[in-house]
Amino acid sequence: MYHSKFHIGNTIKEQVARSPLTVTGFAKSVHLSRSGVYKLFARKFIGTDQLKQISLILEHDFFSYYNSPAGFKKDPLNAVLATKNDMKDLERAIQQLSDKM
Repeated sequence: MYHSKFHIGNTIKEQVARSPLTVTGFAKSVHLSRSGVYKLFARKFIGTDQLKQISLILEHDFFSYYNSPAGFKKDPLNAVLATKNDMKDLERAIQQLSDKM
């Protein structure tokens, strides 16, 4: 069930702020301009391909926010960051789902 108050752009912005990347560095990593990144931060919805790329770059499982129970948004300060192996498993699962479509 989707929780209407969840805002993936804000969540990504929070994670970028916690990462060693600058906004400019993050922008280069996701192939956007700096202003494009700020537009991304303002978005409430992001496609799965772009979210997968962002998850890999920031080494954070943003998909877990969509798999959590009704309270929905995890507190990023208390969230456990996914390991690189977790992200590889997630990437394989997404690829398998994409192949089935």
